[in-house]
Amino acid sequence: FNNLKKFSFLVHILADIFNKTPDVIAQKFNTSTSKKYCDLSHQLAIAIKKVARDKEASYEVKINTVKTLIEQGADVNFKNGNSPLEIAVLDLELVKDIDSLANSKQLIKLLLAHGAIATEAVFRFSRFSFFDLKENLMKNNVSPELIQSAQDEIIKLLIQHAS
Repeated sequence: FNNLKKFSFLVHILADIFNKTPDVIAQKFNTSTSKKYCDLSHQLAIAIKKVARDKEASYEVKINTVKTLIEQGADVNFKNGNSPLEIAVLDLELVKDIDSLANSKQLIKLLLAHGAIATEAVFRFSRFSFFDLKENLMKNNVSPELIQSAQDEIIKLLIQHAS
């Protein structure tokens, strides 16, 4: 396989059959394509964490890094722990203001637009991030209406993309 998209498809089929993560399956191949697949996908997870956690780089630089990794073939449904979308949703608990909320929503939309499956992310958002997000934004004087609107939009996006 030299095509990362086809390799990703195969990895996910085998991961489902053998009840393993895509990471475990891909590593078993031990080819240049499997190594590239794993490397890009690990880099994507790191880049997504930096969107909410790295205060040094601008949002544009961070989101462009995510876009570039996806364009190069990083798997938006790669799982070694949490998927990229689950990471983005869990990091909503770090959101403190309207700008970072808008950035997080844009990241979630980007991942969904590239085929991220939202089933597990819906659960994580509704169970964990929902309350932390609300509490953090209220501490920073964001109106309850705006908070509710943002939460509704995020949950609607996730449910639309859940399988």
